[in-house]
Amino acid sequence: MQQKQLHIPGKRLKQYEIVKLIGSGGYCKVYHAVNVQTYENVAIKAVAMSTFKNHGGLVGQLHETEKQNMKLVNSNYVVRFIDEFQQNKYSYIVMEYCNQGDIEKPWLEQNKHFSEEQAIVYVKEILRGLQDLQKCYVMHRDIKMKNILLHNDQIKLGDLGFSKSKRKFMHLVQQ
Repeated sequence: MQQKQLHIPGKRLKQYEIVKLIGSGGYCKVYHAVNVQTYENVAIKAVAMSTFKNHGGLVGQLHETEKQNMKLVNSNYVVRFIDEFQQNKYSYIVMEYCNQGDIEKPWLEQNKHFSEEQAIVYVKEILRGLQDLQKCYVMHRDIKMKNILLHNDQIKLGDLGFSKSKRKFMHLVQQ
């Protein structure tokens, strides 16, 4: 029942006011919200903590991995981590809001076709995002249209839930 309450525009979470639901996955919902102190548009991923033990604890592990790996990356081509908190039996990740959604919508609107020029721009920006992740020893592991977002006509890689960090391993190798 609490998740239904989150659908109500104007619902307040910490200093964020929910505008609308913009996506949902197996165990999460993603909302467009506004920081009422700074007026910044943000996206908030909500996961019920009661699901953390599902699938042998995998849901909780993926949520934690996403938070940790987002914090490692500072890139113009990867969705930026802003905040995290727990409230009303949910765990939230606050991140950069991408005002154009994922690239699937424009792809479908253009009859499953991007111009060669647009495809080249998108591929270059995707590769820049992957390169920035690699610099932080993070592997995305879930590249698909739903996880490639657009903000002001620029690509941003999102959803690091399945990502893996090689940081601990690379620390041992460099010694």
